[in-house]
Amino acid sequence: MNPWYASWFDSPFYPMLYKHRDEQEAADFLDLLLQKIKVPKGGRILDLACGRGRHSRFLHSRGMQVHGVDLSPRSIQEANLLSSEGLSFELRDMRMPWSRPEFDLALSLFTSFGYFDTDEENGQVLETLRSAVHADGWVVLDFFNSQKVLSELLEEEKEQRQIEEYTFCTHKWVDNGRIQKEIRVNTSEQEWQFSERVRAYSLSDLVLMSEKAGLELKQIWGNYALEAFDKDSSDRCILLMTPRL
Repeated sequence: MNPWYASWFDSPFYPMLYKHRDEQEAADFLDLLLQKIKVPKGGRILDLACGRGRHSRFLHSRGMQVHGVDLSPRSIQEANLLSSEGLSFELRDMRMPWSRPEFDLALSLFTSFGYFDTDEENGQVLETLRSAVHADGWVVLDFFNSQKVLSELLEEEKEQRQIEEYTFCTHKWVDNGRIQKEIRVNTSEQEWQFSERVRAYSLSDLVLMSEKAGLELKQIWGNYALEAFDKDSSDRCILLMTPRL
């Protein structure tokens, strides 16, 4: 049986459920990030867990050489339809480290972290990011602010949404330090069931795991406008890090 992330992210329903994501917000965030980090034009960027490549394509449009990797065959197949010189995609497990550093910047965006059952496996993702960048390169880990999420998710949340001919029923709750979501997709004739499970790592957890992976924290932002992090009110927990020498 496939793990939840392999089944869910490779299904045609995943992009349908999340198609409301704010593209302009993502573009503004990436522009701000490039201003802060100042990756030279033509610099190499790794987009870890790139999905169908929307962020990779945007970064490429800003003059960067971008390589996106993802575990989903469907996502990589679709991303490759728009690959071009300086924009490439690869089917790859994000726990697999690079044999040598190739990138100026490695990104884990929009909560592409905490999917695995153990801290060791999740730590391997940070080791992958560390292994991919040059000694003077940068790593960005974009995670949700678990303290705020946990304080707001005091009771189970259920929602039903109609998208085209499909009815999406979602059920979200906290269980043993994880944010869990059950997704059922129905038509009049058939039902599909998927799940999401993400570890609710705190800021201190993320910092300790990053240090163990050989990364040094340089900055923490609390949203996509790159404003200061506040543990009670910030929506995101965005870590800017460099390899520890």
